[in-house]
Amino acid sequence: MTTLASTLQAFFTDRLAKQKNASPHTVAAYRDALRLLLMFATSQIGTTPARLRLEDIDAPLVGAFLSWQTFKDGEEVITAQEVQFTQQAELIQLHTITRGISVEGELRLWDNEILMGWYAANDGSVRSKGTMYFVLHPHGMNMIGRWVGLSYDGAIVTGWGGVARTEDDARALIRELNDRSDHDNG
Repeated sequence: MTTLASTLQAFFTDRLAKQKNASPHTVAAYRDALRLLLMFATSQIGTTPARLRLEDIDAPLVGAFLSWQTFKDGEEVITAQEVQFTQQAELIQLHTITRGISVEGELRLWDNEILMGWYAANDGSVRSKGTMYFVLHPHGMNMIGRWVGLSYDGAIVTGWGGVARTEDDARALIRELNDRSDHDNG
């Protein structure tokens, strides 16, 4: 039972700073991404960062669902897929891991609250590709935003997007965004 705090401290002071001679920007990118992970993990597990154990961070904890809003024949369609996020330096890679169109993409974290990036379908016969903009919940619980891209429905299409821990929560984010939009336009 290792505390995560001691492992992270060694990672920053020994591995990144001394062994890898990482730039301050690289260290900051790792710090920011790990801060978000810790905020999310402590909220899900119900503990404090100081009591978080390495064993507490596992694949089911960091799995998430991406939902997005589209329209077909004038009717709203909300789709959700399980996604996996992995960090490589300052980039966060996104890969769908369940049903539907296989999509991959990259996001970059800005100011600890905004993720911007791109997505593209892995199947060359599927036209889906475009950009994503998400705002993180202050405690890392979810993120909401917008996507804009190319699809069979048109050259420039857009809709709401949401990422949450469960499929129901991800779909609820889209409904909340719709309600806000209706209220703002009403």
